[in-house]
Amino acid sequence: MIIAILIVSLLAFTLSIIFAKKIWRPIFIFIFGCCFIFSVVAIIGNDHYHWGMEKKTKESSQPLVSSSAEKGMNLLLYKQLGTGSEKVYIYRTKETQKKVSVTGTDTVTNKVKTVMTTPKLKIKTTRWVYKNDFYSLLFGISKNNQKYDSRVYTFEVGKDWLILSTDQATAFGKAVKAQEASIKEGATEYVKSKLTSELTKNPTMSQVEQQQLTAKYAAEYQQQAIAKILSEIKK
Repeated sequence: MIIAILIVSLLAFTLSIIFAKKIWRPIFIFIFGCCFIFSVVAIIGNDHYHWGMEKKTKESSQPLVSSSAEKGMNLLLYKQLGTGSEKVYIYRTKETQKKVSVTGTDTVTNKVKTVMTTPKLKIKTTRWVYKNDFYSLLFGISKNNQKYDSRVYTFEVGKDWLILSTDQATAFGKAVKAQEASIKEGATEYVKSKLTSELTKNPTMSQVEQQQLTAKYAAEYQQQAIAKILSEIKK
């Protein structure tokens, strides 16, 4: 409608100058001139300052799995851009997803939270929408309803997740592979030492209890080994 008002007011303004009687000419010129100026200002205001619009935010939630398809480790990867102050996160939302998803850079905010619940990704998307049908009718020809404004990605991960840059992940993978034999040997000795100590305290320990402790101590050693490698990588 605003375009129609603009065109009609311009035509009326021009016709008033040419055909209107002298007594009415100033009045018509003023009225249609004001309509024309209002139309121009309204179009600019809607386009640049979102006149007649308001922000609306929608939130979605979906499962989050490791960024890497490699089993046995939960990773959330990010890639640093430019000087490193800007990041894009690389993620997957299901195990069968072969091609990873990447957060954007256009007014995007990324957050990472540690939670005790199931890992998930929450996405809040804010868009500009018309306040009511009147503004939609007035400016609808601009086709800017639902115009994108901003997006917030919140990655909720467990304590066992590693948050690494793509470069760190590459270095980590190489380090683990290089130390694979020594890690395996160290884990065996660590578990044996811990289990022997527990058996000394409780000689009647069942096989099931021993297996549970073996798994526990193996996991402990793995966490220690990972933490050591990560500390070297992040120096």
